[in-house]
Amino acid sequence: WMEAHIHAFNYYGGVPRLLIPDNLKAGVRENTRYDTVLNRSYQELAEYYGTAVVPARVHHPQDKSHAEGSVKFASTCIIAALRNRKFFSISELKEATAEKLEVLNTQPFKKRAGNRRLAYFQEEKMFMNALPATPYEPAVWSTALILNDYTITDGLNRYSVPYDLIGDDIDIRLTPKTVEAFYNGERVASHVRLKEAQKDPIILPEHMPEAHRKYLSYNSDEFLRRAREIGEDTEHVVLHFLEKGREPEQGYKPC
Repeated sequence: WMEAHIHAFNYYGGVPRLLIPDNLKAGVRENTRYDTVLNRSYQELAEYYGTAVVPARVHHPQDKSHAEGSVKFASTCIIAALRNRKFFSISELKEATAEKLEVLNTQPFKKRAGNRRLAYFQEEKMFMNALPATPYEPAVWSTALILNDYTITDGLNRYSVPYDLIGDDIDIRLTPKTVEAFYNGERVASHVRLKEAQKDPIILPEHMPEAHRKYLSYNSDEFLRRAREIGEDTEHVVLHFLEKGREPEQGYKPC
């Protein structure tokens, strides 16, 4: 739903002043006589493109009759025209659809001069707002209670937020590339979203309590470096602790 808007704006080369969708749940949470509540992601898209969303009235098909007529016409000219063809990939289907779309838009009108493409550029393009420099990146919002591990999840990996938010509810914004956390409307954490599952959570040092941050320095190289600063005998003792077990981590506590 969101990407369909982005693709349409890019295709038109501009953004309309108003968006008048139907009342589908992906876009409109509530549409009453006195108030309209949009899906948060849809509202964010509208604000990014500088347009306003005014949903059609519930049970008033006349509000969108022109749009439904155009959809029916496009379906007949594009989908019906391809109904007997077989496709073996999504990209192949997209390419064929794009070809039929160009045929539809350049087909001459029967009762007037020109075609749909010329009519758009001559009569409507001037009323479109300019596109932003980069397309909007679709986002999914959710809310989570921060537990003692001070992490949030995108369903695949866990990412840290400041530890002092433990016990609080925060808003999570997921895009294909980022994981962001917001508290009282202010962004408090941002991570690059990983595409592969990681064994350990992704935790930034600045999000950790002092004791946890100190634990990050527990490794063989750091213990040996600190031991050398004290003296040769200390280095021998630390090296003994690190080597006497099956793994060096078994010697961290004695070190």
